[in-house]
Amino acid sequence: MPSDQPPMRMPQVARATSLLRPRLLGLVAVVIFAYLIANDVFFTIGPNERGFVVQFGRVVDPGKQPLKPGLHTKMPLISRVDVLPVSIDVLDLGNVEAFTKDAQKITLHITMTSQVPDEAVYHLLYEVGRAGNQDLHRNYTTIIADRLRTVVGRHEINDIAGADRQNIIDEIRTALARDLTALFGITVDSVQSALVAMPPSYAQAIEAAMQARTQRQAAEQNQLRSRIEAETAKVRAEGEANAAIEAARGESQSRLLRAQAEAQAIRLRGQADADAALALAKALETNANLVALRTAERWDGKLPQNIYAGAPIPFLQMPNAK
Repeated sequence: MPSDQPPMRMPQVARATSLLRPRLLGLVAVVIFAYLIANDVFFTIGPNERGFVVQFGRVVDPGKQPLKPGLHTKMPLISRVDVLPVSIDVLDLGNVEAFTKDAQKITLHITMTSQVPDEAVYHLLYEVGRAGNQDLHRNYTTIIADRLRTVVGRHEINDIAGADRQNIIDEIRTALARDLTALFGITVDSVQSALVAMPPSYAQAIEAAMQARTQRQAAEQNQLRSRIEAETAKVRAEGEANAAIEAARGESQSRLLRAQAEAQAIRLRGQADADAALALAKALETNANLVALRTAERWDGKLPQNIYAGAPIPFLQMPNAK
């Protein structure tokens, strides 16, 4: 069904568009401005940061503690936020040259670990450096190098490179902690030091001393080995001598026992022979015919082949026949 209103013509469309365009542009501008204002009002502080709000070039509430992590607000367009990192900071100073008490040039590699307490944030941001760490590190480096040279200049190179090294490092840390805390308010946790270069003459002297010590230790080991071998040979000789003595003592006792046994046997045989002779003598006294009996027992029944003049002729006494 056809409309009762007449169709809009092109001039009317152009006129309506020209009327809406300024309004639309104004609305967009208002939205953008509101977004910028809202974005400039709210800000956040990170978990390892502290900050202050600066308005018209002045710190807002400078006597208060710095702003801590979280969401905060400020006046838009006329204020800003200065932030300082407060996490553990490891500062590598690199190689630092210094002269010892005995005028020996050495090179130390220094590394320092520190933290920024809340009480030092305002002082570090607005009294000794700009926001951030670059100016602070430059100030730290100057102070650390100066205190390091001061401490090293009080000691000889033998102390720094020797057994007293740890005490000297503790002395450096104490001096840095004292002065950096007084000047900047930071807390020094640790200081690491490495001796990276020494005078060539001292290095040669150390090498010679190490060689001499090695030779001395080798000589002591050889002496100890010789002493042990001598004691071992002595113990072995004493053992062999004791064994020989015991063997000789055993042989002597064995011979003595054999001699005693043989003497005892001879004595017993002599005693037996004497007893037999005595018994025979007694038997002859009591029986005269016993001699003839023994003669007959020993005669083999043969007469002598040759009888010389005056030689006895053996005979037997025969008993008379009854």
